[in-house]
Amino acid sequence: KYIKIYNDTVAYFISNMELDLGVQNSFNAASTTDLNLDLNTNAEWIFAGSHIYNLALNLNLEKDIADINLSAEPDPFSSKIITQIDLSNNQLDISIDTLKFIYGKFIIENRNDLNLSYDGSNLDINQFKLLHNNSELNIKGYLSQTGNQGLDINLQDWKGKDISLNLMNAKPENSVDASINLDANITGSFNSPIINAKLLIDSISYGSKTFGKLESIFKYNNKNVDINLAFLDSMLNKNVQHLL
Repeated sequence: KYIKIYNDTVAYFISNMELDLGVQNSFNAASTTDLNLDLNTNAEWIFAGSHIYNLALNLNLEKDIADINLSAEPDPFSSKIITQIDLSNNQLDISIDTLKFIYGKFIIENRNDLNLSYDGSNLDINQFKLLHNNSELNIKGYLSQTGNQGLDINLQDWKGKDISLNLMNAKPENSVDASINLDANITGSFNSPIINAKLLIDSISYGSKTFGKLESIFKYNNKNVDINLAFLDSMLNKNVQHLL
């Protein structure tokens, strides 16, 4: 149960792997619609440049509908995805029931279905919201390899202290608290994107001291970057902004 694949530049290792594959199709099968497939595999350890532990994959394909259940523990994270993919049209329609990323006590997951579609050139993100406690990541819009694109990315109320302690493993006495918010919009083409973003880091505090908030406007166009920063100090006049 040990597999080693390597050449002069790379090496892959798989330990304690099991594979069970069942395939059924009619004698006159003309497309994947006539194919039934059931795949179950797991591996205790995989090395492919980094370590992946406890990989488990179940894939069931019937009448062009693929149900996928995948979990793994890429060191030092763990993740799980349960999704359904519709192959019956000229595009892939993807509905994700469960998407979860875990790093220690820091968990990011969905609470509603995530819906995407891909037609070979355009990726449409119809609904994609991930949460960590009451913090949100929202992505909506489309990306295109050939034409213009329009994508909105929103971060809402991500806590600096939570990120410091549970994601960056900082000591409590060295953690900085704040409310992190981001609104970003991506347009233009895939090779020449136009990015407009507004970042707000509010209620910045360290220990018992509160310092105010940081506002930033970021613009990227034609390989040019324009960044404006303003800091509102709660210890000074609240009507005065300091440009950095």
